[in-house]
Amino acid sequence: MRYVEIPQQPTSLESTAPEIAWLFRQAGFRVDEVENMDSWLRRHAVFITAIVGSLYRDGCDAARLARNREQVRRFILAVREGWAALDAREEPAAPLALRAIICWIPLRFSVTYWCTLLASSRGDLYFADHARHAPAEMAALATDVRTFANESEAPGLSHLLSAIYQWQTKAVMQ
Repeated sequence: MRYVEIPQQPTSLESTAPEIAWLFRQAGFRVDEVENMDSWLRRHAVFITAIVGSLYRDGCDAARLARNREQVRRFILAVREGWAALDAREEPAAPLALRAIICWIPLRFSVTYWCTLLASSRGDLYFADHARHAPAEMAALATDVRTFANESEAPGLSHLLSAIYQWQTKAVMQ
C-alpha cells in the first residue's frame, strides 16, 4: 500500500452552521463557509464529472490526458456549459479561484494550466486515482448532473457524462 501526504484542503460548510465551523477551526482545520451548499455541490459535480469523463476518454491516465490538449479544452468547455446551465437557474457562482481558471482567463491559458496540473503527480493523485477506483460513484454523480444540465443545454458535458457511463459499464463487465 502506498501513502501520500496531501496538504489539508479547506473543509466547506454551509454558512448557516457557524458552530460546526467553529469546532473544525478549533481542531486546526481550515474552513470555507459557503452560502448555498446545494449549489456548491452542483457546481462541484459539473467540474468533477467533466474532468472524469475526459480522463475516462483517455484511459483514466492523467499524464496521457495532459498531452491531449483538445480533450482538456473539451473538459473546460463542458464545465463552462454546465455552469452556464446553473447560471440560467440563477444558482450562486462557483468558487472564485475555480471560476477564474475555468471561465475568465483565455481558453488557451486555461488549457495550459490544466495540462500542467494533470501532467504533474497531482493530476493522478487528485483526479485519476480516485476516478479509477470509483466508476459507480462517478456514474451516480453523472446521473445527478443530468438532472440540472441536460443535453440541449450542455452537449459537450453530456458527451463526457456518456464516457462515464461507458467506463462504468466496462468496469462492471470485468
